[in-house]
Amino acid sequence: MTQPGESDIDEATSEDELEFLDLDADAEVDGETFENATEAMRIHGGYGYTTEFPIERYYRDAPLMIIGEGTNKIQRLVIARGLLARYAIT
Repeated sequence: MTQPGESDIDEATSEDELEFLDLDADAEVDGETFENATEAMRIHGGYGYTTEFPIERYYRDAPLMIIGEGTNKIQRLVIARGLLARYAIT
């Protein structure tokens, strides 16, 4: 999946397009955050579980970001429905 960039935002012609870009960016960032927190935990091993390092907090909070924003699958369904409604094949 490509990430929305400044040119995508500049070319957006309506609030709906901006909303799709926002949902897409949210889903992408949430997934990347979780993957990065998991990788940091793997790298630091047992030290990642201690409260001495911020990795413990990142690893603990990453799943909450996904749930709080709505799951990635639901966000992608909303995006897909909006795109199908906009570009309906007749």
